[in-house]
Amino acid sequence: SSDRFALMLKECFFDSSYEIQENLTHKKNILEFIKKCPVEQLMYPSEDFTIPKEITDCAIWRKASYGFEKARQFLDFPISMMEKLILFAAQELQFGREDMAIACKIAGDVRYLTGPQYGWSMEDLANELLKPKSIFTFFAGTMWELKGYEPRPGIVTLSTYHKAKGLEWDTVFLTGLTYDDFPVNLEDRFKGESWYLKQEFRNPGALVKTELQMLLENKESGDAITESKIENISERARLLYVGITRAKRYLFLSGHHANPNRKNEIQPSRYLIELKKYIDSMEITRNTVK
Repeated sequence: SSDRFALMLKECFFDSSYEIQENLTHKKNILEFIKKCPVEQLMYPSEDFTIPKEITDCAIWRKASYGFEKARQFLDFPISMMEKLILFAAQELQFGREDMAIACKIAGDVRYLTGPQYGWSMEDLANELLKPKSIFTFFAGTMWELKGYEPRPGIVTLSTYHKAKGLEWDTVFLTGLTYDDFPVNLEDRFKGESWYLKQEFRNPGALVKTELQMLLENKESGDAITESKIENISERARLLYVGITRAKRYLFLSGHHANPNRKNEIQPSRYLIELKKYIDSMEITRNTVK
């Protein structure tokens, strides 16, 4: 479709150098024009097809024309040689080392899948590529994990606690410090518990784990539910420590806890209270030293 063709041009041919204000306006006009035109006319224009002068006068129209030419080369490539088309496109788009490695891996997978053993068609490949988590994206994710991540100024990064390990930012926001996600007491609500079961059976996973340990390790069983809660509290506290130590300059924490003794009263998370005590004690120590 024209929308997908416009998206392809934007992702493949308009790099960050086109993000300045003047080029942004031109890029928007060109992409809007492309979305309104049949792809066939853009790729193989008929004699009566004309492009408005305000479009061809844009400073980045040359880049768009270059994209048309490359797209024509890709479309004219024999569909019986899909793995070679992938490598050809990667070379023409001047992929870097990591992206080229991903392209080579995908080309090898395509050759295997379209072979006599599986016999995938073009439609099968297209449907697989459209999946958010396909067999082709797994290797790409591994490559980017090995490459690592470098925070960029002016960009807000959304990350899990686990993914943030080893990384640092000038400013970090940790939200949702509730007892559901970061329990403190054994009486708190724990994820994995089934409230509709009796108290002694509310955490089936913990019970199964204890039984397996008894069978495989000949380990004596204690109170499985209590042990699971203590382990969960410790693990979540360690994870919170990871999040807190990602901040180099500024750290913002937010969380709440419903007061069980007073209806509709919200209290700060116990972690926030303990952190405030620690900060206050450090301030007293610093002032004493001065």
